[in-house]
Amino acid sequence: MSRFRPGSSNSGASSTMPTTSEAGSEVAWTSEMLSGLAYCDAGFTSPACRVGRTAIWSETAVGGRSARHLVFRLLPSQLALLATNTNQSEAAQHGVYLYMCPLSTAKDTLDASGTAAIAPEFPDGCTVSSAKGDISRTFISTSSMELPIDITDMINWSHNMVHMIQVSYQSNDAWVATVMMATRQTVTSAQASIVGSNRISAQTVLEQMFNSADAVDEDEDEDAIEAGACLTMRCPLGLSRIRTPVRSLRCTHPQCFDLENFLELNSQMQTWECPVCSLAIGSWKDLLVDEFFQQILDSVLEDENSVTVCPDGT
Repeated sequence: MSRFRPGSSNSGASSTMPTTSEAGSEVAWTSEMLSGLAYCDAGFTSPACRVGRTAIWSETAVGGRSARHLVFRLLPSQLALLATNTNQSEAAQHGVYLYMCPLSTAKDTLDASGTAAIAPEFPDGCTVSSAKGDISRTFISTSSMELPIDITDMINWSHNMVHMIQVSYQSNDAWVATVMMATRQTVTSAQASIVGSNRISAQTVLEQMFNSADAVDEDEDEDAIEAGACLTMRCPLGLSRIRTPVRSLRCTHPQCFDLENFLELNSQMQTWECPVCSLAIGSWKDLLVDEFFQQILDSVLEDENSVTVCPDGT
């Protein structure tokens, strides 16, 4: 399965873009040329602003590991933002995170549009360390999403303090590295936000189920539409009854899963895949409460395990 890739972003690209010389060779990219690079939401984490400069690291020596360094200083406003964190386990928390991606991905993204956000990605066996300890990042296969590395505990809270982290890895590719302020949701805060604002209406769901051009393929699919859609009231995660029905905005199937079950699972395993179709889900913001499915749940008995929905919505 392919890795989750770019969503849209409001961050603009730098006006200074690399050009080619008369001989046709590409001018080397610099940190300033990557100032417009933006990362998309990943899992529970949403990037907010860059801390310091973006670094470009060349490939490591064949068969060896290299240690690269990032030096940065937090602004007073950023330190103040960290100070607003509470000890309440249910509240979203601000933090400092390391984001990386291959230089080739960054170049392709900025060359193509200059406005797309990319998913964080890390080289094999990436290790981040500082004077306060180290964090090892094991390789995650391309069937799963990679998440930014939380380095908040490596931060000294003194004003005007210069921080330095060391990133060790082995790779045949060049990489881009950026330290960013980001906000990480908890299960409770993400659930409240989704229920409060991320919803898809019952009418829209019905139109997607029975009126989509993609759903009709001559006589065979027309017969299937006449037969209706069979929905299970039990979540594929744990098989308990669905309480808050959700699905990804990219999913095309009508079957839902339980919001809390999904968030709890991903707070521990961080797979971020649809339990119905295995499609990669970018972040908690991609989940929508299905109001039509909720109507069904509210109208059937607790011991009802499945429901067939007719094209007229009955």
